[in-house]
Amino acid sequence: MSNDCSKQEQGELSKPRLPPEVLTQVFKCLLLDGLDEWASLDVVAASLVCKEWQAAAEYLFGDTFKTLPSSKDYDLAYFGRALALLRTSRVLGVHYGNRVENIDIDLTLLDASVSDTLFTYNQAVEDMFAELFALAVQLCCVKIRDTGNSSSTDEANSDLADISDLDPDDETAIYLAQFYRRILQHCHKTTRLILPKGNLEEFQANILIDGLSATLEHIETDTIWSRWSKSHGGLNPCQMSLTRCHNLRSFCTTYSDAALEKIIPSWPRLEQFCIESYHKNPVENIDRMLVQLGRWCPRLRRFELLSDEPAYLDDGDEEEEPSNAALCFLASRCPHLQYIAIEGNQSLRDSFLGVLGWSAKGLRYLYLDRCLGLNSDKLDVTWPELRRLSLTNCLMLDVAYVRKFVAAAPKLAYIEIPMHLEHLAEFLKGQGFEEIYGSPFEWQRLGEWQDEEKYDVPEDGEEVKQYSKLSLAWLRETRGFTSNVYSQ
Repeated sequence: MSNDCSKQEQGELSKPRLPPEVLTQVFKCLLLDGLDEWASLDVVAASLVCKEWQAAAEYLFGDTFKTLPSSKDYDLAYFGRALALLRTSRVLGVHYGNRVENIDIDLTLLDASVSDTLFTYNQAVEDMFAELFALAVQLCCVKIRDTGNSSSTDEANSDLADISDLDPDDETAIYLAQFYRRILQHCHKTTRLILPKGNLEEFQANILIDGLSATLEHIETDTIWSRWSKSHGGLNPCQMSLTRCHNLRSFCTTYSDAALEKIIPSWPRLEQFCIESYHKNPVENIDRMLVQLGRWCPRLRRFELLSDEPAYLDDGDEEEEPSNAALCFLASRCPHLQYIAIEGNQSLRDSFLGVLGWSAKGLRYLYLDRCLGLNSDKLDVTWPELRRLSLTNCLMLDVAYVRKFVAAAPKLAYIEIPMHLEHLAEFLKGQGFEEIYGSPFEWQRLGEWQDEEKYDVPEDGEEVKQYSKLSLAWLRETRGFTSNVYSQ
C-alpha cells in the first residue's frame, strides 16, 4: 500500500504546474538587483521547494555559494539565514554547502560589545562559523579580515572594538586562537589563505598557517613582520610557520621583509612570487632574496616586483632596489618564467632582457614600468611565445628599440608603448596592430595562434543564456515538455 501511495505521489509531483519559462521569470523577480552575481536568499529558499524549482533557480545562483558570508550583506542576520538554508539543503540531499569554495571571516563579528574599548567575545558567532566550515566540505580558501582596522569600515561595524591591536597573551587573543583551532578541524582541502592587514601575530596567524601548512598552496598577506614576539633563529612564530608550508605555490605580499631570505628555501614548489610595494619597506638584502628565489624555486612561472613610487627617485634610492645582476641571476635560473612584471627599477639594464630571452623561451607576458635603465637598441634575442608587452614610462627607449622588440616576438598580440613614442603608430599599423581603448599607446593584433588560448570570460548575457538553456532543457526532459523554444 505504501509503495502504491509513493508511486501516486511521484506521479502527482511529475505533472507540470508552471511552464519552465514562466517559472524562471518568477525567480528573476526575487533577485536583489536585477540579474546580479549574488542571488537573494529568497531565491535559495524557493529553490528548496522541489527539484523542478531547484532546476529553474540553478542558473540564477551565479556566485551565491562561492563565497560565504556574502560581502554584500555581511551581517549576522544574513549569515544566520544563509546558514539555515545550507543546513536545510543538506537535509534535502541538495548539499549547497558542497558548493562553498571561500569563507570570508570578519573578525569584528566576534565582538559582541558596543564599546570602542571593551571586547566581549561572541561565542554564538564562533558556533555559526564552526557549522559553516563543517558544511563546506569542498572549502578551498579562507579569508581573514578586520573591518575595525580598515578605513572603509561599514557603519554597522563602526562601534566594534579594533581587535588588531592585541597582545598575544591577551585574553582576546586566547579566544581567537580557540576559534581558529575549532574551524581548522574542517579545513582538510583548504589551499588558499588570505590574511588581513596589520601585524600577523596580533591575529594569531601562526596558528592558521601551521594548521593549514600541509595543504596550503597560496598565501596572500600585507606583511610578515611582527612586533610582539621574540624571534627564534631570526624568525618570529608567523615566519617560522611559513617555513613549514612546503607545498606553497604562490606567495603575495604588499611589503618586503628581510626574513624572506630565510623562508624562501622552504618553498621548492613555488610558482608565483609577488611584492606589491617593495619601495615602501625597503630591505637591504633584497638581492640575496632574489638569489634565493633563483636557487630554490626553479619552477617559478610568475614574478612581480611592483612599486607605486614615482618614476624618478632621489639620489641613493637605487640602493633600495634589486640590482640588475640579481635579476639576471633569477632569470637565468628560472627557465619556466611566463609572466614578468617590474615597476620603478632604475637599475634594470638591457642585459636582463638578454638573459631572460635566452633562458625563459616560454615567456608570454612582460610588463616593465618606469625602468629608466633600458636605453639600448642592441636587443639580440627572440621571444617566440611572447603575447603581451608593456613598456609604460620607460622614457629612455627609442623607436629602433621597440621595432626590434616587435620583430623578435612573432606572436605578440598586445603592446603598450611609452608616451614619447606616439609616432610609432604607422609602424604598428603596418605590423597588423590596431589601436584600442581610443589610446594611441595601446595596440592589439589578432592572429590565428589566439585560437589556441581561450582565457577570456564570456559575456554575462551569453553565460546566463547558456545556463538558461540547460536549466529549461532539464525541466522539459523530466516533465515531458517537447517545445523547442531555443531551436532557433
